[in-house]
Amino acid sequence: LALPEYGLVMLAGRNERAVREAVSVMEEAAMAKGGDVNFQGRVEFVPLDLADAASVASSINIAGKILGGRKIDSVINNAGFAYGFDCELPVFDQASHTVNINYTNTRTLLDGLIPLMQPNTGRIVQLGSRAGNLSNFSGNPDAKRLLEDASGTLTAEKLDKIILGEYLDAAKKGDDAIKLGGWPGSTYSVSKAAINTYVRLLARSDAAKAVGVKVNVVCPGWCKTDMTRGEGHKTSTEGADTPTWLATSSDPVAVAANGEFFGERKSMSFVNAGF
Repeated sequence: LALPEYGLVMLAGRNERAVREAVSVMEEAAMAKGGDVNFQGRVEFVPLDLADAASVASSINIAGKILGGRKIDSVINNAGFAYGFDCELPVFDQASHTVNINYTNTRTLLDGLIPLMQPNTGRIVQLGSRAGNLSNFSGNPDAKRLLEDASGTLTAEKLDKIILGEYLDAAKKGDDAIKLGGWPGSTYSVSKAAINTYVRLLARSDAAKAVGVKVNVVCPGWCKTDMTRGEGHKTSTEGADTPTWLATSSDPVAVAANGEFFGERKSMSFVNAGF
């Protein structure tokens, strides 16, 4: 994205050294293509740790100051977290930490970005996962039915009650309670189901409608990254294709999409999207 036609690019992350290295590479690429150091082709680092609510609030404030009254055309939030299958921490510790990053603080970030978005044309793309397919909730039909939201009456408060209330209460009681309640065995799956669902709610919210912002979620596929310990079917570049397309393309499908779940540039079901 660090091309002159995109003007300002903000890169956020908790690993300042890694992000600043990426900023330097992008700045050099932009300048080589004729970017202006003062604004055109400029790349800025924004510190952001999604495990820390204070950092989330600070990052939104910093982004606003960098913008200086300008508005954001596109946001891609790629931050996320997963414990390995070999993790031996109690299920509640895993669940509370994973949900806090992938759902609670991510939701706060998305909410806070809405006022900074370009009116009527701004787009937010949240990275989700097919691991959050609602078919994984088949053992808990009540939760599955509410999350599917066929009636369109689900609210953020009801979503919190399911995820932050019922699910974390079960996790606090241990693995047996998770199984007895029919919850997915993966804390990552629950957290991704939560953020997948919240994107649908945010897309139809009064706040997003007032600004005219489109909000969608994308599964990049199983990519070879640090989080997957180098395993996966896709390179990170291949995984970035659909999010970048959805955030910046003039393709009518990408422009019109709102509250949808995408993979490989195609809209998919929130319930049983296949790999």
